[in-house]
This record gives sequence, C-alpha cells and structure tokens, in this order.
Amino acid sequence: MGWLKQKPTMVVGIDVTHPGPGSVKGTPSIAAVVASCDSDYAQFPCSMDIQESKKEVSSCSLYLSIAY
Repeated sequence: MGWLKQKPTMVVGIDVTHPGPGSVKGTPSIAAVVASCDSDYAQFPCSMDIQESKKEVSSCSLYLSIAY
C-alpha cells in the first residue's frame, strides 16, 4: 500500500443498510460514511444517519457531516 502515501490521500467508505424481511413497515434504513483523517490510515471518524426506508442513495448532508 505504499502507493497510498505518494500523495495526500483520503480513503472514504459509504454504505446503506436496509431493514430485513418481516421488519415493521416504515423501519428506516441506516446510512454511514467513514473517512481516513491521518497519514497512517489508522483513524476513520464515522457519521451515521437514518433515512427513508429502502432508499439506497445516501443523503448529501451525511457526506458533509464529517468535520476535520
């Protein structure tokens, strides 16, 4: 992974999890985003939010909620 340290780089991960079969109607989906904030890629602050059930695209406000 030496190529990651050649230039300043941020590693970002985003995922949305949805209620399973048999869940109560209207149960929200949960979206989360993590991003590296140090040069050793050891720290990944996280932000999570609930959103409309079964909505796959995460809210834009979630991406902006990580502060450095």
